[in-house]
Amino acid sequence: EMFVLGLHVPPFVSYEIGMTNFANFVLYRIESLAACWALFRIYLLWRVVRDSVLSTLPKRHTVAAYGHVKLGTALASKVLLTGRYSMAAILGSWFVVLVTAAYWFRALEATACQYAYWEDVRCLDDNAHQWTLDSGKTSFKKVNDMYLW
Repeated sequence: EMFVLGLHVPPFVSYEIGMTNFANFVLYRIESLAACWALFRIYLLWRVVRDSVLSTLPKRHTVAAYGHVKLGTALASKVLLTGRYSMAAILGSWFVVLVTAAYWFRALEATACQYAYWEDVRCLDDNAHQWTLDSGKTSFKKVNDMYLW
């Protein structure tokens, strides 16, 4: 957990990372990348779900002691996927995966060259604003969606 929590951006620190991808220049802010990294903490949600599922089982400590088994993640998964709320559990997990992937995609799709302030001089190049696809056959002006944030 320290690996995920230890890497963070200190306050008032801003840094830009630029890269060329398919002949298009993309500039990322370290704050956006750190927000995507911090989203890995979503695994903490499973601990809450697991404990709430196991707390509904009657006499779970007695069963675990007599059977010499550990009631943990495997049993919680089995209860969730075979119980009355299995469809809700599957839909909920897919919703979390979908929202997480959408956030990462949208955060990595935006280029910092479109922001009001940037420091990288490569943002002045044409390939930072006029993007090309299909080896130059299709081109368009890159615009960050104003409703993205």
